[in-house]
Amino acid sequence: MMFPTPTNLRRASTGLLAGVLAIFMALSTPPAGAGAAPDTAQTVNDNWTLMFGDPDATAEAAERLARRGNKDVIPTVVLALRYADSKAEPLIGLFKSLTGHTPEGWNEAMTWLERHPEIKPHESYRAIKLFLFARIDPKFLQFLGGERSNPEKMKIRFEEVTWGASRSTASRHWTTRN
Repeated sequence: MMFPTPTNLRRASTGLLAGVLAIFMALSTPPAGAGAAPDTAQTVNDNWTLMFGDPDATAEAAERLARRGNKDVIPTVVLALRYADSKAEPLIGLFKSLTGHTPEGWNEAMTWLERHPEIKPHESYRAIKLFLFARIDPKFLQFLGGERSNPEKMKIRFEEVTWGASRSTASRHWTTRN
């Protein structure tokens, strides 16, 4: 019999997260011949790297995305600023390159994004954010997993949803009321 020790739980969660990552990557990568822009695969990869890459890879991805010049990656930049302090310099540089504004940190970047609803996130953003939140707490997917995070079905912008710890009783109350 296998008991739920920290080591066993860590092993199980690592396998689960690898499977979830594979699914999210498949969802955020358009099928071949789908009429996608030539830079789509590289942009998807760079967007994931902003959030999960090491600082050097993030700096390289930020440079490519700055040359690309499309603001659709700004929501990922803001998300990465929230959770990746060690990569703030290339992220803030990319933000400034795309917007002309230099935020002092995540809060200011988030406020800027909230004031610009015309900016729609890159197609990979939803998968990146759900994967990140599932890594923090897999129960988060009860709230916004699957079609619940489909921007067309939401009353708020998915970019404005941020992680804030809540007590489990508050979470149960929220799910039963909505």
